[in-house]
Amino acid sequence: GGFSTSICDLFSKPSRKSDCCSITCCGLFISDRTHFLARGTLPPPWWKRILINFTLPPIACVVMILALGVTDDTINLVLSLLIFIGAVLLLKRGQYHRTQTRQAVMERMNAARQQEDQQLLAIQSQEIRRPHDPFSCCCFANDSISILEDDATTDPEDTDNGGHRHDNKEETNLPADLCSLLWNWSKMLCCGCGGCWCQCVGMCAVGQEDREMQLLLSKKELQLDYITFEPYSVYYTPILALRDSGISSFGKHAYALSKLSFMLVRTLGVVTLILAVIAITHAVSNITFGTLLVFIATFFQAFFVLYFVYWRWNRFDLSFDAIVKYFSSGFVIGVGLAIAYEMLIQIILLIILFVSVIIAAMIFGDEAKGVQQIDSHFVMDHEKIFEWAAGISAFGQAFLTAALVEELAKYFCYWMVEHPDFLSPADMVATTSTAEDESHVNKVAHSTDSNPSNSLTLEEEVHGGQNIDDVDANIVEDSDHQEGGKKTLVSMGTAITVAMVTTALGFACCENLLYVFGGGGPPGISNEVSILALRSLLPVHPIAAAMQSIGVIRRDLEGETSYGLGRILLPAFLYHGSFDFVLMFLGAIEQIHWFEGMPDDKYEQAEYKQEQLEESERISGDMSSFFIAFTIFLGGVVYYVIQARAQRKRLMDLDFSSQQGSLGLTNRLV
Repeated sequence: GGFSTSICDLFSKPSRKSDCCSITCCGLFISDRTHFLARGTLPPPWWKRILINFTLPPIACVVMILALGVTDDTINLVLSLLIFIGAVLLLKRGQYHRTQTRQAVMERMNAARQQEDQQLLAIQSQEIRRPHDPFSCCCFANDSISILEDDATTDPEDTDNGGHRHDNKEETNLPADLCSLLWNWSKMLCCGCGGCWCQCVGMCAVGQEDREMQLLLSKKELQLDYITFEPYSVYYTPILALRDSGISSFGKHAYALSKLSFMLVRTLGVVTLILAVIAITHAVSNITFGTLLVFIATFFQAFFVLYFVYWRWNRFDLSFDAIVKYFSSGFVIGVGLAIAYEMLIQIILLIILFVSVIIAAMIFGDEAKGVQQIDSHFVMDHEKIFEWAAGISAFGQAFLTAALVEELAKYFCYWMVEHPDFLSPADMVATTSTAEDESHVNKVAHSTDSNPSNSLTLEEEVHGGQNIDDVDANIVEDSDHQEGGKKTLVSMGTAITVAMVTTALGFACCENLLYVFGGGGPPGISNEVSILALRSLLPVHPIAAAMQSIGVIRRDLEGETSYGLGRILLPAFLYHGSFDFVLMFLGAIEQIHWFEGMPDDKYEQAEYKQEQLEESERISGDMSSFFIAFTIFLGGVVYYVIQARAQRKRLMDLDFSSQQGSLGLTNRLV
């Protein structure tokens, strides 16, 4: 026990990025980092996890199915016992590893408190928040005192580079955003009469451990990549050198990659190579050379957009290493999150729709027959009612299942990626400085603590008496970025937009692959190419992400604290939802009209539907829905362009004001 924050303090601070990692992939990434930082050892390799957690359970299911055909009761009993024992062993194994990590965090926490001679504070904290065994029955004691309510509790991000706590009320008292409010509402459902927080695969506990490690360690110790745990200082210096020297060679930018980015690029190359070998050797009948070309074309479409959005226009605002990570986050994590939550909402909406149809049949039809009376005649007799039902269903599918979930998934996938391109100037110095510089920084820091009047001299002392703004950069009228890692607000805003659009392109690329190869349409390369071409003509996801970036920049760079998650997502939510609603609603209305003239015989019904698909009315209906969707798409583009231009002007004014302030300070010092 004795943790500094409540176990259910996820999203209590909107600016904390690690909370997104705690609920993504069941907190696996953040848990691995905590394991590495607390215990000093690498977590189990990924191939071993896949083998144990994704291979053994399906094998056990197959064995169980085969056991059902065995008539011998003794064999059935033995197989059932083996499967049960195996499942228990897997659960106990996971419990053991998680308990070891949590125990290591608690040991580091207690050692730090003893070293700082704060035993009294530790005892008081334990009395306030003493959780039960964190993995007994998936429940924790109700430590309901939140960091938002307790001014004495320090937030993990309110620490200096040495890991010492300090007050930052301006940042701590930021208004709760949509995500914080939703979490506060949902966590009330987890507090039952027994006074326990009910846990789901330990995600809340993983977040609590991470917050404690942020209190115990310095910022530089936490500056490392997920999965590979490579420190920023190892790979970011060459990236800065390329940016400062203005080198435009793609080969050199691609060579300056972190281990994680290199692993991701290599994985894509290996998968493409395997598909090429399968297509050439005809090892799998469904994978042909045409399939391989469509697979490559799907990625090419995303990379083609990235060429203009990133490489041609903004290559020095964001590193290629960051592009790889943001694209992979949207491709791998975003789609998985969206599918999981969309399935949950889809089930709820289908249940509501099914119940509504039953009620309609009982009210407007023969109550004795129930659902059996719903045929083509019943639908046409109550056409208006079904049209209204189709509209409500399309609204729920478009705005809740698609727009809300997917926009949240893309935002989280952007927000959870921590990259040195977005470090503050002070953190940049800590990341790229040598050991000698670090000792000098600590020395100056202690001197400024004892003399508050010289609080502005820390960064000046590090750079030999000059202000860091004068050393790192000069705002040039014909350049949006600055040298030395310190960038203008215009360049930082561009980097945010490019990062969010890149995440959305990764998300859209994976979604396109699912639609092209698993959309349920007729097989054949012509159908795959047509689906890819149609989805490429209207890139809704990148435009929606660009809309989100307007709000993120206003919150993070322009300092408008009123821009929480709700206001950030609202324009993209309305745009995405309206686009999908038009397509879904018009399609549903057209299917209702199919019931006109539909024969009663089920075999004749199949032929009738096929004829309807081939009629010109079907084509004209598709063209009308496409025209309306295209109009909405253009409206979104125009909205973003207008907002982006106005925002760029505001950022340029802020940059100019900052420059004038720096020049005025320099003149006073001189």
